[in-house]
Amino acid sequence: VASCSTVTVGVLATMGTASTTMIPLTSGQVHTAPISFSSSDVYSFTPNSDIYSLSVTTEAINAQLSVDLWTQAYTTPSSNEENSCLSSIDSADQVIDYFWGCGTSKEPFNVVVALSESSFGQNQNQIVLPNSEYSIVATDLSYTDLSSVPVSAQFNTGYESKHFYKFSGGEDAIQIELDVTTGPAVTLEIYDAFCYNGKNDLIDSMTCYAGKCLIPFSWANGDLFNSTYSVNIVVSGYAPSAYTVQIEVGDDSVCYQPAATDNELCDISWTVWNYNGVDSSSYNLAAVRYYNELVEAFCPPCGCSEISSACNSSLIEFSCTQTYRACTENGFQTSVCGQTCDDIQSNCGYTFEQVGLPWLSCDHNSYYSDSDEICTEIYGISESASSSSIWIIILVIVVLLILIILFAVLAVFGYKKYKQKKSQSSYEPIVENDESL
Repeated sequence: VASCSTVTVGVLATMGTASTTMIPLTSGQVHTAPISFSSSDVYSFTPNSDIYSLSVTTEAINAQLSVDLWTQAYTTPSSNEENSCLSSIDSADQVIDYFWGCGTSKEPFNVVVALSESSFGQNQNQIVLPNSEYSIVATDLSYTDLSSVPVSAQFNTGYESKHFYKFSGGEDAIQIELDVTTGPAVTLEIYDAFCYNGKNDLIDSMTCYAGKCLIPFSWANGDLFNSTYSVNIVVSGYAPSAYTVQIEVGDDSVCYQPAATDNELCDISWTVWNYNGVDSSSYNLAAVRYYNELVEAFCPPCGCSEISSACNSSLIEFSCTQTYRACTENGFQTSVCGQTCDDIQSNCGYTFEQVGLPWLSCDHNSYYSDSDEICTEIYGISESASSSSIWIIILVIVVLLILIILFAVLAVFGYKKYKQKKSQSSYEPIVENDESL
């Protein structure tokens, strides 16, 4: 039987002085150094802004560098940065990383640059030539305040870079206008400026291609609610993309009155959000398409020959108010009135759930109540003629029933009185005969 011997293991910790020189980086100044095959280069940077970037590039063939942060650039964990280390870079390419938003530290931090182990021995054909160099640069950045005056910008690098903006709002609706003047595309991200759990929440994002993107932004509009009435905007892209960006505030800027034209489905008397700068005919086409979908749902081709006039009017009203969402006096987009939904169910004979459109159910709380001033003053919606007629008919029937019942009661009471009177008039009292006396 084999026996086991006790093995004693010891750990000895030692400290020494490294001979590596710490190289300070100055914002915006490019530092070039030879690629070392045996040691790492260590840099330090002290940021003076809430936003700063770090980039490394090399034109050396087959060189792959590892770039790591020795000291955290964030004082608290943050989702603005996926990790504390920069990704490795390939030859003739560049990595740039941005540090911004919640918890960004203005304390000095260190960066370690070394030739990656993947550059050694894995492929004998990948040889890094002597005297190969790389460049490193750290840059303080800042936010640009957005207003109604367009700000022009361009991307000049073949790798993705970013521009930073901010704006604050109040009680008025805001529309972000991004015009991509040179393609292929840029991406706009909207972040809450408020720090929650160490991060800036992403509110919304959109990729915009050549042309104009309009992003209506309501401070208290569901998912787009912003807790501080202030947001940060990050626009990212590649060369040769160029763009202008601005914000428009209030009803006069974010809403417009559609022009009335002939042969349109909708007769619009209110202002609507200017989503894409399109004319009234484009909105009309969208309303017609919506109307056709509703008609097909409530009157299937194989099970319905035609719809009633009242049903048709209700479908038109619903399609138009869904497509042409009205603006309030502050530029906020409104919803649809519940009466419009109820009219369809009353006049068409089916609910939205029964025709396969449950997301439009009249039970949803997205509809305005019948008494809301949005419905009466902006949309001018009242009960349909058909619904009023039904109530009038019901009222007439009820009154007739009451009269009939009342007449029947009076008739029974009168008959009893008549019968009683008749029986009394035919009665002959018996008279006593006095002759017997």
